[in-house]
Amino acid sequence: VNDTRRRLIALLGGPFRDMSIRLAISVLEKMSETKTIADRSGNASGKIGADELGFLMTPHDMKRLELYGRNLCDHHLVTDLLPTVARLYFTGRFGEDFKLSSVQSAILCGIGVQNRDVDSLTKELGLPSNQVLAMFNKAVRKISIAMYNVVEDKEKESLLGGEQRLKAQEAVDRMGDVASKTLEED
Repeated sequence: VNDTRRRLIALLGGPFRDMSIRLAISVLEKMSETKTIADRSGNASGKIGADELGFLMTPHDMKRLELYGRNLCDHHLVTDLLPTVARLYFTGRFGEDFKLSSVQSAILCGIGVQNRDVDSLTKELGLPSNQVLAMFNKAVRKISIAMYNVVEDKEKESLLGGEQRLKAQEAVDRMGDVASKTLEED
């Protein structure tokens, strides 16, 4: 199922570009519900790690997503990032607990996977363009936060904690004592 999902996502950007968004989303969601052999055996890709995310997105790319999510730039500034972001979302790489609403998923599928413009989405979904862009903005904000959480978790792991922190603090304290003794001896 994972291979089929990846292939379908790739085809939605090309030959299946004109497929109805509702049909594309329903197929992708049905594939996400299905437990594969890899999922049951523990060999599935799982949640993306900070190292892999670093290969796919630069810090500057993540900052652009954050700026768009905070309404500080236009959606055209993040258009080049959307295929990668959509692929990560629709392959479940943000984790099982990360979900967008059905409308947000449809908009991300249309813009990010099928490479459609906002005008074609407004026609197909029957929503005004400002509402489509607002829902898309919320989706990008949510994805941006999820990406920053992945990076933040990696940084938390690298920080000293527990016994390691106490040992480092003791070493620092001993060094401070040495400096004061040396000054008194001079």
